Amino acid sequence: MAVPDPVKKLAEVTGANRGLGLSLVKEFLEGGWSVIALMRSPEPPDAGAVPTDVLTVRHDVRSNDA
Repeated sequence: MAVPDPVKKLAEVTGANRGLGLSLVKEFLEGGWSVIALMRSPEPPDAGAVPTDVLTVRHDVRSNDA
């Protein structure tokens, strides 16, 4: 788990373990941003695809309990 760099811009991306969310994570990293990747479940389908230099957080935006 990476700790965001306080000097860089910070992006928080939901649905970060697949599809558009994963693409956004990669784009932000390529642009020099720190990234917090939010996902309902850090397990498969594509959790291994999330770069290791991001902070991953288990979070379900549909749930008040998350």
